[in-house]
Amino acid sequence: MPDEISLQGEIQRKIIHIGSGIIPLLVIFYGKDSILPYLFTFTILFIIIHFLKIKVNWIQNIYKFFFN
Repeated sequence: MPDEISLQGEIQRKIIHIGSGIIPLLVIFYGKDSILPYLFTFTILFIIIHFLKIKVNWIQNIYKFFFN
């Protein structure tokens, strides 16, 4: 039997999916040239946060608070 997700976990998962669906809408309404710098910045930021959460305790605690 697969692991069941709690209601809170399911809501968080849906928010992530809805949020990722907003990206194409932003590109349609504002154009690729306007949105691409923001997407690039957020991508680099999240990659840095991902690696920092392994090394820095307080970042790991914040990450666990929101995603655990």
